[in-house]
Amino acid sequence: SFYNALSDFCDFTVLTDVESEFNRKWRLDSEGFLFRHWVMNSFSLVLPRIRKDLDYAEHRQMHFSEKLWLYLWRLRPDVVVSNELGLRSLGCMIYAKIMNCHWILMSEATNHTEGWVSWPKRLIRRLLISQADGFWSNGRETNHFLMDRGADLDAIMPDMTGISTTEFRKSSLLAYDQREELRSRIGLSGIVFLFVGRLESGKGISPLMQAIERRKSELAGRCSFLFVGSGALQEEAEAKARKISGVPFHFEGFVQPDQLPKFFAMGDVFIMPTLDDNWPLVNLEALAAGLPQIYSIFNGGMM
Repeated sequence: SFYNALSDFCDFTVLTDVESEFNRKWRLDSEGFLFRHWVMNSFSLVLPRIRKDLDYAEHRQMHFSEKLWLYLWRLRPDVVVSNELGLRSLGCMIYAKIMNCHWILMSEATNHTEGWVSWPKRLIRRLLISQADGFWSNGRETNHFLMDRGADLDAIMPDMTGISTTEFRKSSLLAYDQREELRSRIGLSGIVFLFVGRLESGKGISPLMQAIERRKSELAGRCSFLFVGSGALQEEAEAKARKISGVPFHFEGFVQPDQLPKFFAMGDVFIMPTLDDNWPLVNLEALAAGLPQIYSIFNGGMM
């Protein structure tokens, strides 16, 4: 929906390395796209991401974008927007310099998410930021990250992330009429805390389960927990949940994005205990659904 909205203002093409990554099962409904979408089928590797400072490790997919220049040469864009701070953006920067077109760097990085990187990566990030004509950020924390590395505030376009909040709100309200039936069907009662996302180390699943375990006597008979999503820690979280008596849990597993509104309608409070995210889209979904939110200090949505 974000790219559809942008296509109202310009001739817009989205290039992606792959259609879906190893840890995501989203189905793309290209019939609803109002923009051109080309999948480059780039070479990629699944590599470990280790944060010793936060004591967690998980795997991420790294794309080499080796076909990027070929696609840019075919498109001959007036403006190139590249996401993230690695090889893809380096390739776009070099292309923009050679072809004398504008280049915008899109980033969700914060001083926290980037605080662990090695000095060669830090040099590359400073180079990219110094050469960009402008920046798209998704909020205040990213603005600070960019400015700390030399970006001019006037060159930053903030809040460049989004969903169709009107449609999500409408779908959530429609599902709200079935709220009690849906909750009772899966054994939820009392105040329902909702988590939506990948069940991975970086999302803070283990600390969340530890916190619930410590407060179980206060939560018993009063609260339930609904987890929507899948990942490497799903079995571990389910095993821990079975040991917490008196507190109902339901693990729904992965659902397609168009099914999410009914789960937000079931919730009373949204929780995002992430250790390494910055204002993910799911927080906008919770906002559109009207749920109060509890999230970690690392989320980047703090005001």
